[in-house]
Amino acid sequence: DGGDKLKSRTGAVYLDIKTDPWLLVYSPLPVTLLFTLYLLFVALGPRLMRKWEPLRLKGLLTAYNLTLVALSIYMFCDWDMFSFCH
Repeated sequence: DGGDKLKSRTGAVYLDIKTDPWLLVYSPLPVTLLFTLYLLFVALGPRLMRKWEPLRLKGLLTAYNLTLVALSIYMFCDWDMFSFCH
């Protein structure tokens, strides 16, 4: 054991020191806070946006979707060219 993991009394590994400084990994508090803010946004969002007109995004979403389709086709062709099938 290289000392990079701590074990509880039951032997379960619950900490990896290499990932400890990563954002949202070192403590459950940031994830809990983000989840709470998300729930507040979902609960209060419709009330706050009631007076606003809906955005017209059909053209932008169509362009976005076509771009993703083209990118997916490109990645598939690139993968197919270098895959193990050949």
